[in-house]
Amino acid sequence: MRYNFFGPDVSSGKKISSKKFTGVYNIYTTTLFKGSDIYVTLSGFQVKQGNFAFYIIFDGEVVGQIQPDEYGFVEFTLKNVSKTGALEYVIAGESANFEFIALIEVDDEI
Repeated sequence: MRYNFFGPDVSSGKKISSKKFTGVYNIYTTTLFKGSDIYVTLSGFQVKQGNFAFYIIFDGEVVGQIQPDEYGFVEFTLKNVSKTGALEYVIAGESANFEFIALIEVDDEI
């Protein structure tokens, strides 16, 4: 079964932006079941100023960090997780001017 948490495609995803972000903020948390796949797609991803990072954390460990590319479109996949655990998306920044549209999908066998 595929779950899409923000909409059917990137254009209907969740837009997140700030002109002067400082700190650490959890933008999304869910439970990911053993054997699940997670897909994260960010479009329009730009960091215009300051320091900014987007982290994917599973069961308390950083499993990915997403950085914008020259096209502003980035994908991250985590396949067949080995155990059930908490999945979090955390952003961190210092005087960051950034924006992106997030689409998050999960496939699981339940």
